Amino acid sequence: MEKFIAHPSNYAKYLSEVTNRHIIEDEHGFITYEFMHESCYIVDIFVKKESRGQGRAKKFALTVLEIAKSKGCNSLFGTVQFSSKTKSQSLAAFLAMGMELHMANQETVYLVKEI
Repeated sequence: MEKFIAHPSNYAKYLSEVTNRHIIEDEHGFITYEFMHESCYIVDIFVKKESRGQGRAKKFALTVLEIAKSKGCNSLFGTVQFSSKTKSQSLAAFLAMGMELHMANQETVYLVKEI
């Protein structure tokens, strides 16, 4: 498993202090997630342009998957907004980690992975 920054950024500290969200980050990007009942929701994944196409988003997501398993979650889910500039990359990352289409509407695709 890829090693991530041990000392959280100020943004990571902020997220944990004022929201229910958590963050994993390294020099290439970050992933934010939160626990909802027995599920884990991937809120955002960001990978810097120069680091894209190297499987980093998938590595972030798989790390969150392992954390979710350890917390007793039974599913991992994420959403992709059709308005996002990186919707294709986001969908590819979620599908590469085994997520499946749960539902979609005019604005959002919902994906889920049972764990």
